Amino acid sequence: MKKKLICAWLVFTVLAGNSACGRKKIQPDGGQQETQSGSNAQEERGGEGVQEKTEGMKTQLPAGEEDVGNIAEVEPDEIAYAKDTRLEVCLGDPLNMPEMAEVVYSGDAGTGMEPVRWDDRQVEKVKTAKSGLYTVKGRLEDGTPVICQVVVAPKNWLLNPGFEKNDISMWKVSYQGSSNPTGIQDDEADAKSGKNSFYFRSDKKQNFKIWQSVSSLEAGTYEASVNIRGDAASAKICLYAVVDGKTIRSKPVKLDGGQTWCAPKIKGLKLDGKTNVIIGMKVKCAGGSWGVADDFALVKKGGTSK
Repeated sequence: MKKKLICAWLVFTVLAGNSACGRKKIQPDGGQQETQSGSNAQEERGGEGVQEKTEGMKTQLPAGEEDVGNIAEVEPDEIAYAKDTRLEVCLGDPLNMPEMAEVVYSGDAGTGMEPVRWDDRQVEKVKTAKSGLYTVKGRLEDGTPVICQVVVAPKNWLLNPGFEKNDISMWKVSYQGSSNPTGIQDDEADAKSGKNSFYFRSDKKQNFKIWQSVSSLEAGTYEASVNIRGDAASAKICLYAVVDGKTIRSKPVKLDGGQTWCAPKIKGLKLDGKTNVIIGMKVKCAGGSWGVADDFALVKKGGTSK
């Protein structure tokens, strides 16, 4: 009986000790700390891991949205100045002022087009019922001033007469020699109007002609003209027209060294409106000569052909 009591006491002591280990942990300094259950500890450690991972990840935005906080603001190019504009209007046609003006941006930003607002009072003064030259002022949205030269004149039946458009296929050039001494240049200071012009220059003798064939003309009397300047020695230069196989020439052009524009003309061209007409310029000069031609014209002066 005594042995049974001793065994029962030992079993009770062991069980009590195991139960205590589930609740207490002995610290090295002799203190005690309560421990968490396995599930709670895993949740705490798992929470810390998710937080660290979230801080290291880039936030994903919905499709179509941008993270504006990471995009630098782009400042618009600053306008240095606006180029003068030229508008040609045929007699009797309505006046439509250009909505955009060419500008030069500061630094190395190049050029571009910007909206322009014209002075309404000055626009109203432009009368297209008669030939004339008008100056209309305007401003860009930022206040930059703009000037437009409005030219009211009879219709010019030649296409691209001032070489301002990229398509110059209507103009033909033939020359003698191994190389073409002519071309189109983009130099506003060297042009009669606009910024482009036709040029010729060579160290060798030059003999060439430039011309355009015109059709669908109204019957009537016409005048052809061109503006030319340069420095050409021993030169034979003239404007010419071919009508019904007959060549008509202007008076010879004498260039004075490039300072003065000459304007040879052919007046009284009787055209029936059915036959094509050729308008051109012939040049023959010594080596070292140069010249610039601009603003060819063929305009109706009134009257009818017989």
